[in-house]
Amino acid sequence: MPEMEIVTTCDPGWAALGASAHQALLPGSLRRLHQAILAYFLDHGDAPGPSWLHAQAGRLGLEPSAAHADLAAADLVHLDQAGRVAVAYPFSGVPTGHRVQLRSTPAVWAMCAIDALGIPQLAGRDGILTAADPHSGEPLRVEATGRDWRWNPPATTVLMAQASTCDSSALCSCPHVNFFARADNARSYLDSHPDLTGQLLDQPTAVELSRMLFGSLLYPAEGEDQAPATTET
Repeated sequence: MPEMEIVTTCDPGWAALGASAHQALLPGSLRRLHQAILAYFLDHGDAPGPSWLHAQAGRLGLEPSAAHADLAAADLVHLDQAGRVAVAYPFSGVPTGHRVQLRSTPAVWAMCAIDALGIPQLAGRDGILTAADPHSGEPLRVEATGRDWRWNPPATTVLMAQASTCDSSALCSCPHVNFFARADNARSYLDSHPDLTGQLLDQPTAVELSRMLFGSLLYPAEGEDQAPATTET
């Protein structure tokens, strides 16, 4: 089998599969509910529960159950059985291997490596990302300061892999999109998981992809002056 090359150019078509593209198709009130959920994670470092979600939907003139079903159908937000947010890309409502500590805010969990890179860009804040190489167990750290990204180990790469039969990104892709201390570790991981297909991304490509997917999620829609819905209770 030929050695998998590292992708060094971000395919613009990837953005059409991500959260920003899905959010752009939502009607205004539903988009603002989505933005409020994301802002809640940033403000609290945790996932909103059912009472907050119900109240927030009502303030926006939405029927809560229908709104949550619409966000799930758009693969933007998924609730657990208790009605609490389990997934709101790029955030995870449960612990994962990807932790993001932004400046002056609580730490949050990200769904995967690309999502972790997207959180500082979504928030417009500096941050520190920590994870572990799934192949070797080595600790990994990425520091985002403005447009400067510092990676440790310096050879860290990102494997963007997915399973072939899944219903949502949370199940199909997120468990398999990880930082690796070196490219050979990522190749070994992929070789040991024949059910996965994937690509290796260099650091600038991974950062650019995360910006495309998540960087504009809290922006008002084109032609809309209203700010995202508040997270106040």
